[in-house]
Amino acid sequence: IFSFVVQGILPYGAQLLMAGGLALISPVDIIPYLYYQLLLAVAALLSIACSRKIVKQKAEDKRGAKPKWHIRLPRNRKADIGA
Repeated sequence: IFSFVVQGILPYGAQLLMAGGLALISPVDIIPYLYYQLLLAVAALLSIACSRKIVKQKAEDKRGAKPKWHIRLPRNRKADIGA
């Protein structure tokens, strides 16, 4: 994701060269209008930050803390199945 962000912002990247060539303007003139790449970078950073919190929560759950939604199953499941 980050490679796409950087390549999309560079004035000599393929995307900006093609867009500048099609619009008959300099690729440098397009740089102030690159909102998609910046939003993509922010979304990627938020995704990394949130995934770290989820991993941390899972590690705490493995240490013995039961989650709030924990369902207790019967001890002898074979009797419930009919085996």
